[in-house]
Amino acid sequence: MISITTAASLFGPLISLLNPFLSRFKNPRLAISLDIPNCVFSNIPEGLAYTQPHSGPLTTDELVWGRSINWTIKMTIKNNSSIPAYNIKWEFPCQQGVKIPQLPQQFSLQKNEEKEFDLKVEHFAEMNTTEMRYKLRCGIMPYFLDYIQLILSFNKESGRKYWLGHVTSKHGGSLNVQTNIRSICIRKIRRFTKKQK
Repeated sequence: MISITTAASLFGPLISLLNPFLSRFKNPRLAISLDIPNCVFSNIPEGLAYTQPHSGPLTTDELVWGRSINWTIKMTIKNNSSIPAYNIKWEFPCQQGVKIPQLPQQFSLQKNEEKEFDLKVEHFAEMNTTEMRYKLRCGIMPYFLDYIQLILSFNKESGRKYWLGHVTSKHGGSLNVQTNIRSICIRKIRRFTKKQK
């Protein structure tokens, strides 16, 4: 019977020779996460709204203001593999009001590397103080969104292209989908968002 030490000495050189060949069949595995519980917002009154609830005297809480509201959500992109991912970029038009962070040119992630960015959500609304207290709170999804949807593309070293789709729902669910076929990625993301409604 061959001991573990003997087996290692026999097959170790063979495995090291095969590694470059085997790595061709491995893919980077990226994931996006959004830190909704720790998101913060700023609320800037832009002036009294043209339309008020009624023409009589109004209390301070009843006055309707136009408000410019901005949320900041920490977003992490991580490579959960030992294979580098290259040329990472946004691939899909984002939702209205969601400002995706600018990624560096030739952005790449090495094995097990992660980078953090600020995802901005902008919205203009007319509401009174009572509505503002109810709708605008830290740590929750921006009230006017059912979900945040993001899609990235990237390449492995051989040049093969992949797509990563991410959805975070206001109900607390999230999904990361990675595939080398763009249409499948989009279809799975849309299917998930329909289930979350």
